[in-house]
Amino acid sequence: MSLIDNMLAGQLSDEEIAAAIVSLREKGETAEDIYNYVEKIIQHSISISHAGDLTDVCGTGGSGLSRFNVSTACAFILSALNVPVIKHGNKGSQRPNGSFDLLENLGIDIEQSPNQVKETLELTNLGFIFAKHYHPSLQAVAKGRAIAGGRSIFNLTGPLSNPANIAYQVIGTANLDKAEILAHACIKLGRKRAAVVYGEPGIDEVSISGPTHVYECTAGAASIKYYKITPEELGISPVTYRKIPGGDVDTNTRIFTSLLQGSAHRSIVDIVAANSGLALYIAGNALTIKGGYESAKECILSGKMKRQFDRYISAIQEAARVI
Repeated sequence: MSLIDNMLAGQLSDEEIAAAIVSLREKGETAEDIYNYVEKIIQHSISISHAGDLTDVCGTGGSGLSRFNVSTACAFILSALNVPVIKHGNKGSQRPNGSFDLLENLGIDIEQSPNQVKETLELTNLGFIFAKHYHPSLQAVAKGRAIAGGRSIFNLTGPLSNPANIAYQVIGTANLDKAEILAHACIKLGRKRAAVVYGEPGIDEVSISGPTHVYECTAGAASIKYYKITPEELGISPVTYRKIPGGDVDTNTRIFTSLLQGSAHRSIVDIVAANSGLALYIAGNALTIKGGYESAKECILSGKMKRQFDRYISAIQEAARVI
């Protein structure tokens, strides 16, 4: 068995797991390391099978900044615009401000079975996979990670370990040094198309406060396509990041509700639409990122996002009857 197999199977002590994590961090995690860990994590997960091509949008976290759950809002917009989305994520590790904290606060059952997730996907183009619920084997490394401290290989593998065999993905990272490595890992994992983004001033999403570094990859490609996105290119007036609303789960729930109602702060509309725009482009549903941004913004302001949210809530109630 490999090192990661032994970790996930509970064959190593917490101290041995911590030592392995620290050793890998000091060496520097490579695309091959990330790929190998993701493959094993998925093998040990509860899988979800689906015939069509699916998209995921998520970040690695780690910016340390108060923030709104942008990618969670994006999931509702993408699915409303005919992109099948199965978002994989978790609760906040340090405080309750993760994507699944928000979903739970909105009254959504986050511990859905595979059949329930598939049911909502069929009915609405949207499903949510609570990582903690679908990766029970990762509990075996929790104490070792705590002993090791800091960020580790598992922070890098988390966004890539969606057990639904996704085809398209936008991944955010707050560590620019890891962006290209994550993109190469996406190629190894067989993503049809993916983009890893790092936004100024150090956020794991497309920024409206400064340039966003994008590392785009396609299946079978030998190299990564690098480019920048600026707010001005999308027709957005840059906003200082600290002025963009965001915070704990209650604050973010109020912001999300205002987004559905079309009354959110302009910066929230813009940052959500910008991130959705890149995802629409990567999934092949927009010819340009700017075109995707404009479609996403119209989706918010026209009430289409709100109708999709209501549709999803109804589907959750239907899926609750699925055994």
